[in-house]
Amino acid sequence: MERSFIAVTLAAFSSLALAEQLALGSMDLKACSKGKERVTLVLEIEAPNFQRVQDELKACAEHGVAAATLPALIDQRPGAAPVFWEEFGVCTRYTEWISAELSIQTFCR
Repeated sequence: MERSFIAVTLAAFSSLALAEQLALGSMDLKACSKGKERVTLVLEIEAPNFQRVQDELKACAEHGVAAATLPALIDQRPGAAPVFWEEFGVCTRYTEWISAELSIQTFCR
């Protein structure tokens, strides 16, 4: 009985720490076959109880984008990501999160 309780508890905790994606901004870039290429900066973040802290994480990510600038992050200019992470880290110092990664998603529209 004790083993099944532990397994259920671990399963419940792991489901709370799934990675979520937060879109941080988009830009239209060069032309592509169907029209314009839309580029979106995305923060994939894993946090226990994400629903409880998602507004704070989003606000801190937006502060990071403002400090580093969206064009610099999308163009992956040297120094842009460290500025983002510094601002994000300071802003979220009292918010529980496990891991985070910036990525760029592109599609033709």
